[in-house]
Amino acid sequence: MKCERRIWGLLGPLGPELLLMKSQPFEAGGKEKQLGWTWKNRHKLFLLFLVSCLFVLTQLLSWVTTKEFLVFSPSDPIVAVPGGEAILPCSVFPAMNVENMEELRWFRSRFSAAVLVYRDQEEQKREQMPGYSRRTSLVKDKFHQGKAAVRIQNVQASDSGIYICHFKQGVFYEEAILELKVAAMGSVPEVRIKGPEDGGVSVVCMTSGWYPKPQVHWRDFRGENLTASSEIHREDAQGLFRTETSLVVRDSSVRSVTCSIFNPILGQEKAMTIFIPGALMVEHARSRAAYRAAWRKAQLYADWRKEHFQAWTFTLDPASAHANLAISQDRLSVTRKDSTLCLEDLSSRVRHRRHVF
Repeated sequence: MKCERRIWGLLGPLGPELLLMKSQPFEAGGKEKQLGWTWKNRHKLFLLFLVSCLFVLTQLLSWVTTKEFLVFSPSDPIVAVPGGEAILPCSVFPAMNVENMEELRWFRSRFSAAVLVYRDQEEQKREQMPGYSRRTSLVKDKFHQGKAAVRIQNVQASDSGIYICHFKQGVFYEEAILELKVAAMGSVPEVRIKGPEDGGVSVVCMTSGWYPKPQVHWRDFRGENLTASSEIHREDAQGLFRTETSLVVRDSSVRSVTCSIFNPILGQEKAMTIFIPGALMVEHARSRAAYRAAWRKAQLYADWRKEHFQAWTFTLDPASAHANLAISQDRLSVTRKDSTLCLEDLSSRVRHRRHVF
C-alpha cells in the first residue's frame, strides 16, 4: 500500500484520470458522451498513459536497487548541562554504511530549521540555523555500523526541546524523534544547625550545581511542609545555581527536619535530614523563659523607678566646701582651684627639713 501510494503520487493530477480508465473501460454512448471525449482525445490520453508507465517503471527500478530501512533514536530524553555538550544519535536498521547516503539531517520543528545537514559527503553549513553555527559537528566514527550523531557544544537553555533526524537514500527516507533536556542535578544538600535565632533553633541548608533554578522544600518528621525563613539563589559563571535556605524551628516537638531540593525538568530531588538534639530544644526553651522573665523584670523595674525616684533641687554651701574648690555664685556648680605653689613657699618648706645622706 505504501508503494502504491507513492506511485500514484508520482503520477500527479493524471492519477485520477488513469484510475478512471482502469476501473471503467470506454463504451460507446457511456462515459464518452458524458465527458465529451472524442476518439482523438482518447488516443492522446492513452499515449500519455504509456509515457507515465515508463516513468513509473524507471522509479520502480530505483526502488528495487534501494534498500528500505528504519531509523531509530534513544527512547529516553538526552540530558545535558549548560555549557557542556550533547550527543544526538540516530541509527538505521538493518545496519548499513551511511557515509554515502544521499542526506542526513537533524532539524527542529521545521524541516528548514536545520541543526546540521550532511549531503554529498560533507556538511552543508549554509542550510544550518545561525544559532548552531560553530557549535555542532557530525560524529562519523560509526558510519560503517549505520550510526551517526550530532555533537552540540556549549549547550544553552534554548537547545532544550524536540529534534528530528532524517535519513534519505534515493526517494526513500525515514525519520526518528529525539528529545534534549538541558538540566543538571546538583550536590546532595548540606544541612547544619546554626543555633538559637528569633525564638527558635535555626537550621541552614546549602547545595550547588543545579539547573534550572531548583525548588526548595522543608519538611518535618511527619512529612508536613515547613515555611523557610530565607531562600537565596545565586548563578555562577557556568549558569548553574547555588542555593542557600534557612529554617527556624520553634516547635519543641519537632526533633528532625528534611531539606529537599527538586529539579522541575528532570522531576528528581535530593534530600538530607538532620536531627535536632532534645537538649538543644530544652536549652532553647530555658533561654526563652529566662528572656521572658528578664523582660518582665525590666518592665517592672522601669515602673518602680518612675514611682520611687523624683527630681529635687539643691544648693551648695561655700562654708563646708574644701579649700581647693570654688563654688559658683548661683551655688549650683563647683570647680577646682589652681593649686600651683610659688617657688618661695616651696623653698621655705624645704629649708626647714633635715636630710641624712
